[in-house]
Amino acid sequence: MNNLEFIKECQEKVFSGERISAEDAKKLFNIPDENLKELAKCANEITRDYNGNKVDVEQLMRSLEIIMEIK
Repeated sequence: MNNLEFIKECQEKVFSGERISAEDAKKLFNIPDENLKELAKCANEITRDYNGNKVDVEQLMRSLEIIMEIK
């Protein structure tokens, strides 16, 4: 299975109410850069499905702070 198929499979698991395994989460975290756009797209679709179009600014700011610490 290639990376794009794996990303879609994980997305389908979440939409069907399943949790992804720790191993799958680790694979997603280490997905190659060339697949990040598809991963982000699927993550956004999951987020929109669960939360609608609202944005939690505080959560967004915390996420950005974490990203900046990693770099």
